[in-house]
Amino acid sequence: MLAILIVMNVAVRANVRTVTPPGIRRERPLTLALCSGATMVLSVVALNLPGIFLLAYLFGVRSDNPEAVSLLVSFGFGASHSSLFAQLGGGLHQGGGHRGRPGGEGGGGHPRGRPSQRRRDRR
Repeated sequence: MLAILIVMNVAVRANVRTVTPPGIRRERPLTLALCSGATMVLSVVALNLPGIFLLAYLFGVRSDNPEAVSLLVSFGFGASHSSLFAQLGGGLHQGGGHRGRPGGEGGGGHPRGRPSQRRRDRR
């Protein structure tokens, strides 16, 4: 659960920082996105490996105890679901920063073609 919270926080902050500055070179947002992705992956792995070792120790994983092995497999499915939620969270918050900018996907202007009254959309 802690890994999910960390990953979602990093995903949202990284997407906001990647999309927000309009007048910078393209290398900086790309580097930021790659570093934030590495941070998310490493945090999920670093927080789930001790959990797997703790569960293996507590349930006594041996070749004669197949129930413990199935518990560890289900723990691995939970870890993959946390990474799936991290990707989903990053994708949900990514499109909002493009609204109102030239070439953006949302348009952001007035529906009848008049300029928007919001200062944010007049860039």
